[in-house]
Amino acid sequence: MTYIIPDIKADYFLKFKEVFLSENNLQIGSSIIWPFDYEKISTNYDGRGQSKYVFQKECEGILKEDASGFLYAESIEKLPFYELKKQGRKEWYGSEYRHSIHKFGTGFLFF
Repeated sequence: MTYIIPDIKADYFLKFKEVFLSENNLQIGSSIIWPFDYEKISTNYDGRGQSKYVFQKECEGILKEDASGFLYAESIEKLPFYELKKQGRKEWYGSEYRHSIHKFGTGFLFF
């Protein structure tokens, strides 16, 4: 026997988009001010290593919709992000400036 299991998570994200847009009088393509994530590098206390930290900066962004119909915001300003790179035993962080993306409705647990 085959059972059809509803995709509650997808239904939730689509309903979230509808309510968020209608309650705030917004639409896809609207400009919003939102705290977007970016990263900073700090040298460790002993001076031998580096650590990556995530911060938030309030800046202007655009509301967009992905292929599944889920709502997200993309920053207009390019923010710094770092990727750990390795060559042999050497490790360092390579920097990259790109648009930060905030996906709405994430962080909830579904059982």
